[in-house]
Amino acid sequence: MNEFFGIFSAKGKAWAQVHRERHKEAFAASEALIFECHSALHGKPANENLQRLLVSLLFARCLEHFQSSVLLLEYGMVPSAKAVLRALSEAMFAACAISRDESVAQAYVASVLRQHQRRLNKALNSEGKELAVFRAAATPEAMAKLRDQIAAAGAKELKTEELANIGGVHDWYLTAYAMLSDAVHTSVKDLTRYFEPGPDGSFIGLLYGSSDRETDRLLALGALAMVNARGALGDVYRENTNSFVDKHEAVFRKLAIDWTTEHPDYDEWGLK
Repeated sequence: MNEFFGIFSAKGKAWAQVHRERHKEAFAASEALIFECHSALHGKPANENLQRLLVSLLFARCLEHFQSSVLLLEYGMVPSAKAVLRALSEAMFAACAISRDESVAQAYVASVLRQHQRRLNKALNSEGKELAVFRAAATPEAMAKLRDQIAAAGAKELKTEELANIGGVHDWYLTAYAMLSDAVHTSVKDLTRYFEPGPDGSFIGLLYGSSDRETDRLLALGALAMVNARGALGDVYRENTNSFVDKHEAVFRKLAIDWTTEHPDYDEWGLK
């Protein structure tokens, strides 16, 4: 087992400093993007129509997730960063969808009713003591009122893939989002990152701790998601974001391409 005692140990902190210096251009570009995104969000009126309000809120959520991923990647916490980047992707999908179709804003809000109904139905079908408080709330009168609200709003659950498709980022859902999902669901494939292989390929121990192998490509992935989200914010406020998009896409697409070129052995999809 490798000698690593966590990111708060002296070794962990020293590793992060060296790591940040080694990838200083990528971290600097990420921070520059963050500052520009904060500037874009600052001062947006809060009493606008629902479409603008929701896209602004979703953009703020995207920005929080991106900042978190940068901090996690600084310390080499790759699986955790991937989990946060998946959440960033979902917020970006919703922002892009709502920016393209104003009717999706109402549907997005109304979908909460269907989610609430689904949770209550699951509680009613469970005998677990932890769900007793939910079963108590799901009285016949409450469930009937909820059904009426759903019918009046025409509410339905909006699936993640549906939002990505409406938002014009379905390719992202099929590629980056699918890759990030392995870390969230702790798939067997994702757990193999902790294997320490012997000379013959057999498993001889655990290998865990900070990693810098995917730093540049994950920073690039998060940044490009933010570029999409910034485009959505610009669309609903009738802002020209072409120069912003072109500038940051050029930087981070090059970063992603360079990483891929430098890691030809990386088998993302298990095709080898």
